[in-house]
Amino acid sequence: MGKDVFELGLRARIQFRFSHTEPGADGASTRTNEFIIRRARIQLDGTFLTDFKLKMQLGLAPRDMEADAPNPLRDAQISYTRLRDLSVRLGQGKVQFDRHRLTSSSALIFPERADVMTELTLDRDVGAELYSNDLFGLSGRLSYALGVWGGDGRNRFAPNSGLLYAARVQVLPFGDFDVMPEGDHTRDRRFRMAIGLAGARNVDTVRTRSTTGSFFKLGGFSYWHATADLVMKWRGVYLLAAGFMRLADIASRTGTVGNEEVTEWSRSALGAFAQAAVMTCDYFELMARYGFLEPFGLTDPNLLQAHQLGGGMNFYTGAGHNLKLSVEYDFAGNARFVGTHTVRVQAQMYF
Repeated sequence: MGKDVFELGLRARIQFRFSHTEPGADGASTRTNEFIIRRARIQLDGTFLTDFKLKMQLGLAPRDMEADAPNPLRDAQISYTRLRDLSVRLGQGKVQFDRHRLTSSSALIFPERADVMTELTLDRDVGAELYSNDLFGLSGRLSYALGVWGGDGRNRFAPNSGLLYAARVQVLPFGDFDVMPEGDHTRDRRFRMAIGLAGARNVDTVRTRSTTGSFFKLGGFSYWHATADLVMKWRGVYLLAAGFMRLADIASRTGTVGNEEVTEWSRSALGAFAQAAVMTCDYFELMARYGFLEPFGLTDPNLLQAHQLGGGMNFYTGAGHNLKLSVEYDFAGNARFVGTHTVRVQAQMYF
């Protein structure tokens, strides 16, 4: 077929990491040293008849897969983009919820995302979306996504009948820019800003953290989700701030599993984080991050107040995030700052 009919692009990336974990005074963890392949991904992006888009991504490293269902398929989506204000996307991919999750793990300033986001985000699921990246033709200043999803995570078959409903809107008040990659490698003199708001309702999910986590045995819980995020870039300075809330309809349920009485808890919490970075030159970046998680109401007693504090540096080669070396220090612990200290060194190649 001619080039104007069908195009297919292939990309691959690998993240090689060394990490050292030092336990805090509470003894909640053990000292570890490990070399791992954190991520190994293959991605296909295709265009068919101009208006149809294909995205497929495989994750081949062990941590790319869920332990109880080691399936390498992460993304498998078909999009129809003929209508500027009403594009359609079907398949498995990231729920359009918070900015930090929507940014590819290849384009983060830290080797890992913030802990509070990991707890309160909505991760990949299977469903259908209506969306626009340029609503009303405002040069990319306004976008939205409105979708319905299975509600139980990546390609999961659950006996419950509930679904996940999610909506997100994003405003770029000073004009369009490349909001997705973290950091400001271009060091553009323009002040750029993006504001995102999203809400979701997950009905009768069987997973502890809505679309991720372990599975309930006594039935599902229903959750309300909300998030807001702010991105700013200016002359090499980058800021991302985000807040999250997850609220369950009921706190717990008690029943019998086998011959044993069991109580299962939902997980209601709120939290926020902020991270900043500055490019001191074309090849060197400094960054810092702080986040917290606060359980509220009657909720899982194992869900505890938590704080995260970190900093680090990135070394680039002129290819941006595609070829870089990251060094990070991360603290995770309680309000008395007793917890775990981790150092990560990660090299990434994305080609």
